[in-house]
Amino acid sequence: MVVALLFILGSYYFFQKTTVHLKRFDLLFAWFIRLGFSALFLFIYYDYYANGATQSDIGSCMHDSRILNNVFYQSPKAYFECLFGFEDQQLIARYLSQTNRWSSGYTILLDDTKNVIRINSLLFFVSKGSVFVHLVIISFFSLLGMRELYLTFQNRVWIHKRLFWLLLIIFPSLAFWSSSLLKEPFLILGLALFLRASLSQLTKSSKLWRWIIGGLLLVLFKPYVLLCLIIAITIFFVAKFINKQSLVKASLAVIITMLLLFMAVPIFHQQPMRFLSRKQFDFNNMAKGGVHVYADSCFYYFTPNQEKLLRISDSMVYLTQPIIAQKEKLGIVAPSEKVKLSPNSAGWPLYYKAAKSNSYITLQPLDNSPLQLIKNIPEALKNAAFRPFFWDKGGLLKWVNILESLALFVFLSVAMWKKIERTASDKQTITTLLWFSILLLLLIGFTTPVIGAIVRYRIPAYLALFLVAASGTTIKKET
Repeated sequence: MVVALLFILGSYYFFQKTTVHLKRFDLLFAWFIRLGFSALFLFIYYDYYANGATQSDIGSCMHDSRILNNVFYQSPKAYFECLFGFEDQQLIARYLSQTNRWSSGYTILLDDTKNVIRINSLLFFVSKGSVFVHLVIISFFSLLGMRELYLTFQNRVWIHKRLFWLLLIIFPSLAFWSSSLLKEPFLILGLALFLRASLSQLTKSSKLWRWIIGGLLLVLFKPYVLLCLIIAITIFFVAKFINKQSLVKASLAVIITMLLLFMAVPIFHQQPMRFLSRKQFDFNNMAKGGVHVYADSCFYYFTPNQEKLLRISDSMVYLTQPIIAQKEKLGIVAPSEKVKLSPNSAGWPLYYKAAKSNSYITLQPLDNSPLQLIKNIPEALKNAAFRPFFWDKGGLLKWVNILESLALFVFLSVAMWKKIERTASDKQTITTLLWFSILLLLLIGFTTPVIGAIVRYRIPAYLALFLVAASGTTIKKET
């Protein structure tokens, strides 16, 4: 009943909402498409994947959101402490011990996974646990974000306005993930609001609330996307100051200078390298699967092939035969050491256990080295921008991703080949979006060893490249 009512209200809203250069049915049709992608999202996670939704992101999200929502009925004060990130370990142990993703306290809203759970816990007051209600509500706001993007660029594109709207709506990975109940809908809405405030001619108050809400959503759900955007904007303004007549050359000069400073001055690279190396290290440990156990001053890691020699009971791990395992240090990024272990009677506490990701790829370790980071640039761009390749592992969805990549880069090539009139404003926007996409792709490529995750994380970069290709006022007439 609630789903039907929300569907009717959403349909009425989009049917009566006027949008420049679009017909009345365009938004309504987009609403139907968005809900269709939401249904596809549910089908894939409930029926397509072998483990079903209960073992996936969507299952964990709904499970933890329900538990958090129930806290309200036990202690409203405790619920609002959790909602705004002021929970401590004692509160977690009392109310949230059965959650899958809520393991640490006092994050002040910077843990994007917890923020998804927080938002969905609020929706539980309306949905009473129906995932369809969550998807309809989130899809509604996601579509508003797409409308904001359209309004930002509709006077900046050389293709037909209605075609531009349609392409935004059916862009496969963007449409699929922004119709989910995870991070991407909030990310896209935040990015759309931020871009509208930055690039459109609006009143100061209209810009201000979009900057505030858009920036807040980006900080809460994907802060590194906002960081890449800010760096790209900074590169553009510095390049414009150097030589506004040749933004490409000037921005390249800025990038080269930044790289030299990054390499030469320790204060510029020490903390970023520790962060990137740690992210790569942690993601790699999760993606390669196997068993991690805690052994006082270190971790022991057993590969998936070695699991048959382990016995796990009550979250304790026992070794049944002598084995050569990997020893990893606590709290720091360091190369693993091989160590011979004998059967143990006391047992090691189980820290992490998972199957190897089907789309796992090997990355060259960064090891806190700025020189290695520079060497990894070609590999990072290749992986983040173009994978999956034809020969990579994957099912039907892999081919959708391959076709999407081909279509995007063909469109980019056509846009470069065509004689398109671009104003100074167009060139400025293109320069900023291009550097934003490159920076984001590099960040993803440096740290992400799973193709499935790469495809999901690069959505803002692909969207930026699509906008780059579409930007331009008119096609020049042949003389």
